[in-house]
Amino acid sequence: MSKFNSGGDGGPDGAAAPTGVRPQQGCSPSGPQPRSAAEARSSDSPLGQQEGLPAGRPKRSPGGGPVGPPRTSLFRRRVTPGMLLLVLLGLVVFRVWVVETVIVDGQSMESTLLENDRVLVLKPLPTKRFEVILLIDPGTGDTAIKRVVGLPGDEVSMSPKTMTWHHEEILHGGQLYVNGIAYDEPYAICELPTTVQAIKLPAGQYYVLGDNRDDSTDSRDYGPVRKSAIRGVAVAVVFPPGRIHAIGNEARPAGPVTAGIIP
Repeated sequence: MSKFNSGGDGGPDGAAAPTGVRPQQGCSPSGPQPRSAAEARSSDSPLGQQEGLPAGRPKRSPGGGPVGPPRTSLFRRRVTPGMLLLVLLGLVVFRVWVVETVIVDGQSMESTLLENDRVLVLKPLPTKRFEVILLIDPGTGDTAIKRVVGLPGDEVSMSPKTMTWHHEEILHGGQLYVNGIAYDEPYAICELPTTVQAIKLPAGQYYVLGDNRDDSTDSRDYGPVRKSAIRGVAVAVVFPPGRIHAIGNEARPAGPVTAGIIP
């Protein structure tokens, strides 16, 4: 016959529990612990799992990256008066020493440039032969746009072209010579007879002409211009939209100059 312990480990009905068996009301240290719904959600979520990380280990975002302080957008940072001053100073430097735009006034550069064309001028560029430049007119002090045909040290001259009409020789236009070489200038409008005596340009001086030779005030009138009078090189027409184009240099050494013949 089995023996029962009559101590306080008895069940509710007074019967003693079998030896070696723990009552079910107790919680075993190695058994599963009951959790509330909130605790289960916290521990099952990625963020909840991070709370149990050892000290010193960086937390990770759901995407796997480290969790850091919130980033501030550059556009949300406060703009200080110093920042505004730097921006304005940069714009002034860019406008004064790098680039500017000018509006053509007059017909002296037709057909390359028309009246009211807006032209982009770059200032740091070196001046080369047959480029279009912005300069200070030595006669009026106003800004003007002309084409450089002679550099320092060049010898420049022009002489009328000839053609025959009803067995008579007729002078017209003007043939440009630079250092004794005749140049074709497809951009030039020149119908009136034009003569320029050979001139040797001294150091630091340039010979300029308008593309519309029949209606231009240029070095034929006021002589060579100094380098200090040149403000920049015109590189493109930027307005109006239908006139946008780069300003090129189409002059090339000409072949033998022949007389035109009109029957």
